[in-house]
Amino acid sequence: MKNLISKIFITLIFIIIVSCSSLNDSMDEQYINIHMHYGFQNEVNTFTDKLTKDLVLDGTITVDFSFTTEEQFRIEEMIYLYNFYSLSDSIRYIPIDSISAVESPNPGIQFLRVKHNDKDKIVYWSYPLPNNNEGKSILEIYNFIREIIESKPVYQNLPESKGGYL
Repeated sequence: MKNLISKIFITLIFIIIVSCSSLNDSMDEQYINIHMHYGFQNEVNTFTDKLTKDLVLDGTITVDFSFTTEEQFRIEEMIYLYNFYSLSDSIRYIPIDSISAVESPNPGIQFLRVKHNDKDKIVYWSYPLPNNNEGKSILEIYNFIREIIESKPVYQNLPESKGGYL
């Protein structure tokens, strides 16, 4: 009888441990931290595990957020593929002639901060982006991270934005 009780107790402990570890899967440890401000008031910040969505007329909504280990790995690959740590601190369009380009509505200064191991870099940009390697690189990284964010159920369950910017 004691042997049976011991086996039941060990089984229960095992189930509890497995349950706790599967709960942690939804909030994977962030070994690469991302802080990205994009659009007008959209922001992801895995330093604080938060995501803010711009609802335009309805203000903003902020929820808990993190990337899975697999998503972080994919972001890390993209960061190194496009040499993020070698990019200029500020990327901006410089017209060749006296004609300047303007994006309307202008979302203002955007930024991406990435901290991984001993590297910590922030890149600022505004639109329009230059048609060079740096402009293309930051746009690829930005679009990649944004696609991951918008594919996650936590984002898809947020309210739709109402209205727009002029």
